[in-house]
Amino acid sequence: MSAMAYGKTMFNGRSIFLVSKGYPGVYWPTHPTANAGGIVYVHRAVAYAVFGESMFDKHVNHKNGDIWDWRRSNLIPLSPEDHRREHISEPVERNCLKCGRIFLAPPNRKRSFCTAQCRIEHSQRTSWPETTALWCMAKDLGYEEVGRRLGVTGAAVKKRLKVRGFAAGRSPKQPQ
Repeated sequence: MSAMAYGKTMFNGRSIFLVSKGYPGVYWPTHPTANAGGIVYVHRAVAYAVFGESMFDKHVNHKNGDIWDWRRSNLIPLSPEDHRREHISEPVERNCLKCGRIFLAPPNRKRSFCTAQCRIEHSQRTSWPETTALWCMAKDLGYEEVGRRLGVTGAAVKKRLKVRGFAAGRSPKQPQ
């Protein structure tokens, strides 16, 4: 029952195609689990065949995490709350790009700021010094320290100098 190769696999005589988030689906408007557009997620069709109507208010989880593996032994109906818990892991520590404070962020999203205020302040345009002065600061203090003082990353300082014709680690070139 599981798919081996996308585009060459059939489910109940129907061609499989990708639906939302890469899940395999089929067009089957008469199936009880079909959405308004007549699309049925293959794993939900299998779960319906195995568990019957009791799975209507449930989410169907793949035990091994492979969304193309819809074997009966790999599917389990879960309440929406249990399914959400199944996919959420522990938060991770990150350093705020603006203030440097350590904060906990959701593991599935790249969050770089501890508060909305830090994000807003960071996104406001940086007031850059004149290029030669910036180069001298970077030469004396290093890219990271200059970046910290300006509220940007060291890579941003390095890129700004490079774009303006100042090679890293050498005497500044005269801009064209």
